[in-house]
Amino acid sequence: MLEIDGTENSSYEQAINLGMLLKKDIRVPPRARSGILIYTSGTTGNPKGAHRNLNPLYAFLFVASAAYEFGLTKDDVHLAVAPLYHSAPFFFAQLHISLGGTLIILPRFRVENFFDAVSRFKPTTTFVVPYMIYEIMDNLDSFGKEKLSSLKKVISGAAYLNPETKIKFVNTFGPILYEFYGATETGINTILRPSDIPKKAGSVGKPMPLNRIKILNEQGEECPSDTPGEIFVKSPFIIRGYYKDEAYTKQWMKGGYFSAGDVGKIDKDGYLYILDRKKDMIISAGVNIYPAEIEQALMQHPAVKMCAVVGVKDEKWGERVKAFIVLRKGYEVSEKELEKFLRERIANYKVPKEWAFVDELPMTPSGKVLKRVLREMK
Repeated sequence: MLEIDGTENSSYEQAINLGMLLKKDIRVPPRARSGILIYTSGTTGNPKGAHRNLNPLYAFLFVASAAYEFGLTKDDVHLAVAPLYHSAPFFFAQLHISLGGTLIILPRFRVENFFDAVSRFKPTTTFVVPYMIYEIMDNLDSFGKEKLSSLKKVISGAAYLNPETKIKFVNTFGPILYEFYGATETGINTILRPSDIPKKAGSVGKPMPLNRIKILNEQGEECPSDTPGEIFVKSPFIIRGYYKDEAYTKQWMKGGYFSAGDVGKIDKDGYLYILDRKKDMIISAGVNIYPAEIEQALMQHPAVKMCAVVGVKDEKWGERVKAFIVLRKGYEVSEKELEKFLRERIANYKVPKEWAFVDELPMTPSGKVLKRVLREMK
């Protein structure tokens, strides 16, 4: 899409429709510049249009820094397995093309098709979301890890990846796993390299070049190390705002920093830890409970393949903790066993009061758990 005006006041009302550009009588304005409108996943509500102007210099720096940080070159063969309308898989597919690499597109992710595609086409890189990694690790005995031997870089993002799984993946395949924390609104914020995983598996790494990250409390003050607060990011790649929603844009912007609604902390070494989505935080009897902490503990149980924890309405406590569990093949476990397991790892008041064992979790096509759907399930 091309904008008529390249100034800060330009808007999508001024933009030229691509269909119009294909007509012979349309003249492209001399000051036109590119822009992009990408919709968010909508895991906590309706998808929102993220409006970004593409400054050519910043676009080049973003591509160059990402290629450098992930160690990608023109010799790489990239396997795209996640939906390309989502910003992350589209970016990595586009990045490899920009570098002169080879792109292979798998129509949709099925674990058996993934093993087959890697075995046949020998890609060196791929971008996956966490549930794909869980599927891969859960099916190694069925398909054999040797089929994935061509992969030199597996990049994970878009959702929470359990630290235990990161370590297990690296121990199985070697130091090939990269993780990043990002958002449609901000681009790639941090990167966790394979060498970081043994010592910092719980984190999502350090800021990318040109990025600055702050943790702010409810009063807007910067938090000291290891203190939870809302994550704010500043970089040249942040969106201009949400399409046709200035009020909502101002809600998430503070002094040039943008928040995607996540709660986290930064340790003394500068590594960022994601504690949870701000909207997913459970308030029970006036106490803040972060579902991600409970999920991380649950994922340490050998029977748990995937899980999700949400707050559901409770007349007495305001909200009570409810856990949804997907079991690994051939495993069985009772609620009491999981409760006992958790009490050894987290505070008693965080242990779920309600349990549901399900075959799968509701997800967006891009691999994010739809917790708003889980809250409505009986």
